[in-house]
Amino acid sequence: MKRRRKTIIAGNLEKVIESSIQLPRDTPQARRDKRKTSREAKKAANHRTAQEHLEELLACNFSSRDYFVTLTYSKGEEPKNRREAKKHKAQYIRRIRDARRRRGQPLCWVWSIECKHGKGRYHHHATINAVGFREDIEELESLWPFGNVHIETLFNAGHDQGETINSWIDLSRYMTKERPEEGKDTTPNGWQVYSCSRGMKKPIVKAEYVEAGTPVTIPPDAIILLNEGLENQYGYFHYTKFLTAPIVKK
Repeated sequence: MKRRRKTIIAGNLEKVIESSIQLPRDTPQARRDKRKTSREAKKAANHRTAQEHLEELLACNFSSRDYFVTLTYSKGEEPKNRREAKKHKAQYIRRIRDARRRRGQPLCWVWSIECKHGKGRYHHHATINAVGFREDIEELESLWPFGNVHIETLFNAGHDQGETINSWIDLSRYMTKERPEEGKDTTPNGWQVYSCSRGMKKPIVKAEYVEAGTPVTIPPDAIILLNEGLENQYGYFHYTKFLTAPIVKK
């Protein structure tokens, strides 16, 4: 029996999603049960969610040498709403881009704006690529005029209130932990959980049909992050997520 298999390759992060196929001879009840089996299992594995998309984007474009940046506001500098916070973000990104452009250096970033946890004050989280410029960190600090800037290399320490970020999963979860539509906030409809620079590398996606029981090729030194599934008389679903190489911490 054939099964549908999707493989997603994002840098050193790889995901394999395999599910049963509805057959022409299936009864209406069997088709309904297969769909139900798939839906239940995919709740935790749906790669279309913001967190899963971001996880893949980060793995494709960043490494442990790049920066995790937290930007806060001094008293009297706080934005009135999310729209104004977004303008501050755009100004900051423009200043970095202009400075790097003069030196012929690239800029790659992912950004999230938060305000609903802690004391409920607006602040920003960003992942920004390092370029080997000697004063790289000092420049990033100096270009934010509204308050404090905390910068550290990825996977190097705990963030914010002591959370430990050791993988792309942790980082994407941290940057999407606050939905714009939640809480009392003047958030325009349709705003995304995060934004990113243009031209970022996208994961490689391969879809194929395989015979049931065809093993997933996992390198012997891979780090398994998730390996779960569901199977019954009506359907099959399995989701495997692993690192083909460890994330090297500085």
